[in-house]
Amino acid sequence: MHNGLAALARRVAAAAAMVGSLTAAQASSVSLPYLEGQMPMAPDAVATLGPDLFGDKVNLFNGSLEFEQVDLSLPGNFALPVALGRRYAPGRMTFVRGAFGDWDLDVPRISGTFSRLGWVTSAGGSNRCSGYSLPPAVSEPSYGGGGAIVSVGFAPSDYWQGNFLHVPGHGGQELLQRGAGYTAQPADGNAWPLVTRNQWQLRCLSSVQNHPGEGFVAISPEGVRYRFDWMAVRPLAQIRKAGATTPRYEYFLYATEVSDRFGNWVRYTYSTANPMQLQRIESMDGRVITLQYSNGRVSSATDGTRTIHF
Repeated sequence: MHNGLAALARRVAAAAAMVGSLTAAQASSVSLPYLEGQMPMAPDAVATLGPDLFGDKVNLFNGSLEFEQVDLSLPGNFALPVALGRRYAPGRMTFVRGAFGDWDLDVPRISGTFSRLGWVTSAGGSNRCSGYSLPPAVSEPSYGGGGAIVSVGFAPSDYWQGNFLHVPGHGGQELLQRGAGYTAQPADGNAWPLVTRNQWQLRCLSSVQNHPGEGFVAISPEGVRYRFDWMAVRPLAQIRKAGATTPRYEYFLYATEVSDRFGNWVRYTYSTANPMQLQRIESMDGRVITLQYSNGRVSSATDGTRTIHF
């Protein structure tokens, strides 16, 4: 019995010595495939395909469909995204073109459809935030019987369906006037007269950078602030009523700066010659995406290392 235990002990000791020698040899010299095998293999990881495989998003409130795609995204030292994305909404008239032809830039914005009078209040003022209201009715001439000219009125509901806040990843939210019973708001001394169903809140800016009238600051429930103070306009299809037509225009107030509770920021720079053309996205931690255009459309985008051509 004792001889058997002694033999077993000797075999265990020999095996331990062998393992020790192999470990020492591997520590002094390992192959490249061995090292590659220890590295994270995120690019090769297979993830579960979700319900938005093609970037499709359905609004369960009104049944609308749109597609969102991100072409370039840079990770950084904080969570605010520096990313170039596109958005496609089926059903738009073919002559209404975006930065990618049928696709628009997917950037933070507030937008609405207005008449030839522009983005003004029902009283015609440019206090579009502090005097938030539906736009005014507009009258257009129409030829009646015998060549007589009559005036045809277009009500706000004929051309305007509300103003909407859109932030990539958060969808579209209609801007609503604050109800008297809803008193929760940021304790920063400012008035926050507008809200959304998803608890975003908005206050007023006295001016925007490139257009008369007020702008907006929006704050998310997570405390991220968006400064909307860059105006852009593009024409839409006219509408016809009783023999008269009136033009419609889509107005955008783009965000020029996004900041979080810790002071981190991402900034958007647009062309002064063509206000709808985004030129640059940059963040305080050094991430930068620049865009180049050809014939009014985005031709390429680069982050300093990679370049994507469209």
